[in-house]
Amino acid sequence: MNKHSLTERLAVCSWSLQPTGPLDLVQKLNATGIPRVQLALDPLRESPAIWDGTATLFAQNNITIASGMFGCVGEDYSTLETIRLTGGIAPDATWKENLENIETSVALAARLGLKLVTFHAGFLPHDKSA
Repeated sequence: MNKHSLTERLAVCSWSLQPTGPLDLVQKLNATGIPRVQLALDPLRESPAIWDGTATLFAQNNITIASGMFGCVGEDYSTLETIRLTGGIAPDATWKENLENIETSVALAARLGLKLVTFHAGFLPHDKSA
Protein backbone atom coordinates (compact mmCIF):
# COMPACT_ATOMS: atom_id res chain seq x y z
CA MET A 1 0.00 0.00 0.00
CA ASN A 2 1.43 3.39 -0.90
CA LYS A 3 1.36 6.47 1.31
CA HIS A 4 -1.09 8.30 -0.93
CA SER A 5 -3.82 5.67 -0.63
CA LEU A 6 -3.44 5.51 3.15
CA THR A 7 -3.85 9.28 3.61
CA GLU A 8 -6.96 9.12 1.44
CA ARG A 9 -8.57 6.69 3.89
CA LEU A 10 -7.43 8.07 7.27
CA ALA A 11 -8.82 11.12 9.05
CA VAL A 12 -7.67 12.97 12.15
CA CYS A 13 -10.20 13.69 14.93
CA SER A 14 -10.12 17.47 15.24
CA TRP A 15 -10.83 17.47 18.97
CA SER A 16 -7.63 15.49 19.59
CA LEU A 17 -5.59 18.40 18.19
CA GLN A 18 -7.28 20.88 20.58
CA PRO A 19 -7.46 23.69 18.01
CA THR A 20 -8.19 27.25 19.04
CA GLY A 21 -9.90 27.97 15.73
CA PRO A 22 -10.12 26.84 12.12
CA LEU A 23 -6.77 28.28 11.02
CA ASP A 24 -5.03 26.59 13.95
CA LEU A 25 -6.76 23.35 12.98
CA VAL A 26 -5.59 23.67 9.37
CA GLN A 27 -2.01 24.21 10.55
CA LYS A 28 -2.17 21.20 12.87
CA LEU A 29 -3.74 18.99 10.21
CA ASN A 30 -1.04 20.03 7.75
CA ALA A 31 1.58 19.07 10.35
CA THR A 32 0.12 15.54 10.52
CA GLY A 33 0.33 15.10 6.76
CA ILE A 34 -3.25 13.81 6.74
CA PRO A 35 -5.57 16.14 4.78
CA ARG A 36 -8.79 14.59 6.10
CA VAL A 37 -10.58 15.36 9.35
CA GLN A 38 -13.36 14.01 11.51
CA LEU A 39 -14.64 17.43 12.51
CA ALA A 40 -15.93 18.06 16.01
CA LEU A 41 -19.16 19.98 15.45
CA ASP A 42 -19.42 21.25 19.04
CA PRO A 43 -17.02 24.21 18.51
CA LEU A 44 -18.95 25.24 15.38
CA ARG A 45 -22.20 25.07 17.35
CA GLU A 46 -20.85 26.76 20.48
CA SER A 47 -18.61 29.43 18.88
CA PRO A 48 -19.95 30.25 15.40
CA ALA A 49 -18.15 33.61 15.29
CA ILE A 50 -14.79 31.83 15.57
CA TRP A 51 -15.60 28.82 13.38
CA ASP A 52 -17.62 30.51 10.63
CA GLY A 53 -15.93 29.94 7.30
CA THR A 54 -14.33 26.65 8.32
CA ALA A 55 -15.53 24.79 5.22
CA THR A 56 -14.16 27.51 2.92
CA LEU A 57 -10.82 27.54 4.73
CA PHE A 58 -10.61 23.75 4.49
CA ALA A 59 -11.38 23.84 0.77
CA GLN A 60 -8.68 26.48 0.22
CA ASN A 61 -6.21 24.18 1.99
CA ASN A 62 -7.33 20.92 0.31
CA ILE A 63 -8.67 19.47 3.56
CA THR A 64 -11.60 17.09 3.32
CA ILE A 65 -14.15 16.65 6.10
CA ALA A 66 -14.59 12.88 6.23
CA SER A 67 -17.28 13.02 8.91
CA GLY A 68 -18.53 15.03 11.84
CA MET A 69 -18.92 14.16 15.48
CA PHE A 70 -20.45 15.67 18.56
CA GLY A 71 -19.94 15.23 22.26
CA CYS A 72 -22.65 14.94 24.86
CA VAL A 73 -23.38 17.14 27.85
CA GLY A 74 -21.64 16.18 31.08
CA GLU A 75 -19.39 13.47 29.69
CA ASP A 76 -16.51 12.62 32.01
CA TYR A 77 -13.85 10.34 30.55
CA SER A 78 -11.56 10.34 33.61
CA THR A 79 -12.35 6.72 34.60
CA LEU A 80 -14.29 3.79 33.20
CA GLU A 81 -16.91 4.27 35.91
CA THR A 82 -17.44 7.97 35.12
CA ILE A 83 -17.68 7.13 31.43
CA ARG A 84 -20.33 4.52 32.27
CA LEU A 85 -22.30 7.03 34.34
CA THR A 86 -21.96 10.11 32.12
CA GLY A 87 -21.06 8.97 28.62
CA GLY A 88 -23.10 9.57 25.52
CA ILE A 89 -26.80 10.10 25.09
CA ALA A 90 -27.75 7.35 27.55
CA PRO A 91 -28.05 9.45 30.77
CA ASP A 92 -31.64 10.63 31.17
CA ALA A 93 -30.57 13.74 33.11
CA THR A 94 -28.86 15.27 30.06
CA TRP A 95 -31.18 13.98 27.32
CA LYS A 96 -33.10 17.22 26.69
CA GLU A 97 -29.96 19.35 26.25
CA ASN A 98 -28.28 16.61 24.22
CA LEU A 99 -31.29 16.40 21.91
CA GLU A 100 -31.16 20.16 21.30
CA ASN A 101 -27.42 19.92 20.56
CA ILE A 102 -27.99 16.94 18.26
CA GLU A 103 -30.58 18.86 16.25
CA THR A 104 -28.22 21.80 15.84
CA SER A 105 -25.31 19.49 14.98
CA VAL A 106 -27.41 17.73 12.33
CA ALA A 107 -28.20 21.10 10.73
CA LEU A 108 -24.49 22.02 10.76
CA ALA A 109 -23.58 18.66 9.22
CA ALA A 110 -26.16 19.16 6.48
CA ARG A 111 -24.76 22.62 5.65
CA LEU A 112 -21.28 21.07 5.45
CA GLY A 113 -22.56 18.29 3.18
CA LEU A 114 -21.59 15.55 5.62
CA LYS A 115 -23.06 12.10 5.18
CA LEU A 116 -21.80 10.73 8.52
CA VAL A 117 -21.96 12.13 12.07
CA THR A 118 -20.78 10.01 14.98
CA PHE A 119 -21.24 10.19 18.74
CA HIS A 120 -20.89 8.09 21.88
CA ALA A 121 -24.17 6.32 22.57
CA GLY A 122 -23.13 5.56 26.13
CA PHE A 123 -22.86 2.29 27.97
CA LEU A 124 -25.54 -0.09 26.83
CA PRO A 125 -26.41 -3.00 29.11
CA HIS A 126 -25.12 -6.42 28.08
CA ASP A 127 -28.27 -7.97 29.49
CA LYS A 128 -31.03 -6.99 27.06
CA SER A 129 -33.63 -7.35 29.81
CA ALA A 130 -31.92 -4.73 32.02
